Amino acid sequence: MDYLFPKDPILPWSTLFSLTKQTILPSPIPTHPTSYWFLARNALYQGLKALRLQPGDEVLVPAYHCNTLVEPIIQFGLKVVFYNIRRDCHVDVEHLESKIHTKTKAIVMIHYFGFPQTVAPYLNLTKHHGLYLIEDCAHVLVGEDDGIPLGSMGDISVFSWRKFLPIKDGGMLVINNSNITADLLEENSNNFTQAKVAINLFEQLLADHVPSFQKLTVRVFNTLSSAYKAIIRLGESSPQHLPASYDSPSFQIGSVNQGMSKISKYLLRRINLTSIIEKRYFNAAYLLDTINKGALPGVIPFFKEFSPGMCPWVVPVLVPGRTNFHILLRSKGVPAFTWGGVIHPSLNLHNYPDGKFLYDNLILLPIHQGMNEKDMNSMITTMKDLL
Repeated sequence: MDYLFPKDPILPWSTLFSLTKQTILPSPIPTHPTSYWFLARNALYQGLKALRLQPGDEVLVPAYHCNTLVEPIIQFGLKVVFYNIRRDCHVDVEHLESKIHTKTKAIVMIHYFGFPQTVAPYLNLTKHHGLYLIEDCAHVLVGEDDGIPLGSMGDISVFSWRKFLPIKDGGMLVINNSNITADLLEENSNNFTQAKVAINLFEQLLADHVPSFQKLTVRVFNTLSSAYKAIIRLGESSPQHLPASYDSPSFQIGSVNQGMSKISKYLLRRINLTSIIEKRYFNAAYLLDTINKGALPGVIPFFKEFSPGMCPWVVPVLVPGRTNFHILLRSKGVPAFTWGGVIHPSLNLHNYPDGKFLYDNLILLPIHQGMNEKDMNSMITTMKDLL
């Protein structure tokens, strides 16, 4: 599909060849132990291992979620019990507490779309009932709740910086509870996966920077495609060597021990995180200001404001009375989306009308660092025309 602007952040060539690098990998919570995994769902699985949860234990999970959160918990052998999230994306504390009983061992909370949730109600419940708190920060690059960094308050926290950065893979597990001791040494991704990541990254570079490489594009693309097919054929002949996939919504238990790829670690040391945080904040503030001034009648910002230092993943909005408005936006070149297609099949939405409302109505708009002011205005103008 042709979009008005890149769907995802572009990797500058200067980053690939930058001589400026950090000596250690950046961590979401630098003072706490961090391990680096191929995907955040791998990191979550390893976190469950660190908590020493046992098959049959129950984990409470919000009824508004992406299925990649639920599947690692189930495949670990645990039972998922859902609790209600209200239409403002905040926890229904009474409903959550009603789900706690003797088999409950942990509660998962989500900082939706990079906007901080209030952690205190979760901490009160986990402390009172002797439970673990799993802080899902898959939508967080940086942020705070009442001055405390997001991802530092749960017993463990999970991050997915590949949602923010121009890297193909990368999830992080942070252990905040000093009483949790875990020997989690991530394996290097196998050669098939390393090659797949490198090839796909280079193909993306060519696609993003094609005007500078028109004479080489076809030749390089054909060569890379042939190599990619050969890798897949080799991998398929040996299941334990199959390349791990970062573009699949499913959880791959066979690659759960694979760490972040070498090329993603290489790039992570060279990416300017500060400039990315500033650009995303600027784009989000620009869009929110446009909506608040009434330039997009009928569009309601889900979060009315956000504090300096935040780094939203996307900006969620409501457009009452316009069913599937995100599909219309995509047809006009705006890569908007919802979570309607990532509901775990074990969730009975009839029991969670608030969750159903969010799945059906919350539209997620891009504001990534690859978008300039012209791109932002193109998205705003397209929405105005459609409205």
